[in-house]
Amino acid sequence: MKTQRLLWLSSPVLTLVALGAFTSSASAITPGTSGFNSAMRHANDRIVKELHAAKALLEKADHDYDGHRAKAVHHITEAIHELNGHHQQQHHKTSTAQHTQHHNSGKKMKEPQNVSDAQLREAAALVAKAQSQLGSTHPKVQAQLTLAEKELATALKIR
Repeated sequence: MKTQRLLWLSSPVLTLVALGAFTSSASAITPGTSGFNSAMRHANDRIVKELHAAKALLEKADHDYDGHRAKAVHHITEAIHELNGHHQQQHHKTSTAQHTQHHNSGKKMKEPQNVSDAQLREAAALVAKAQSQLGSTHPKVQAQLTLAEKELATALKIR
């Protein structure tokens, strides 16, 4: 009888200990903790890399697409800034100026329309992937990526 009573008393204690261990490990990934913030930064870094790849593809595409390609690049750049924070905007201004100077100084051969179209489609897929990974955590970024997707869809209709 005494053994049964001890088991009954120890059971709630073990339950509380187990719950305490669970909640302490779960706190590492709850909002407002360093573990959560680290996980969010890592996810954002992955998304930013995909957006940079999409932007590079669009900047490489040869055809103009009546300005829709350039507008998509702008929206992607804004999304990257929002994810990175505004502390990196100065770096972007420098790199954009350097890119423009390099792009305008070299003579680029015209690539076929279908090659440019393929680059735009690939960039659109990267933007869509980034957008799906964001979920609802960054509404401003979501809005910019939605605008970029619309610009790319319009650009691909132009011949």
